Amino acid sequence: MGFRAVIIQGDPRFYGRLGFRCGEKYDLTNAEKQFCVGLMAYQLFEGALDGAGGCFSESESFGFAEEALAEFDTSFPPKEKGESAFQSEFAVLLSLCYAKDPKYTS
Repeated sequence: MGFRAVIIQGDPRFYGRLGFRCGEKYDLTNAEKQFCVGLMAYQLFEGALDGAGGCFSESESFGFAEEALAEFDTSFPPKEKGESAFQSEFAVLLSLCYAKDPKYTS
């Protein structure tokens, strides 16, 4: 397929064990040009991200229409919606973002 690296939003406590590293190591930011704890990268080839830098943004294909989602939900038995502790923690991890400090810019 020709891919040289994988970029994800994930829990560093898990993906770090698999070899993923914080996107800041490769100068990868979110759409707001901030480094995020949950933005992680894995090189499929040694040096694949050296000097790459850039901005991560999710594909529009991950979006959804609320109406379509509500209709899809009707195809399942009723269930109370909620948020697990893991989902809450993940939301916090994704919110931990910070701007690049200019004094460390080369």
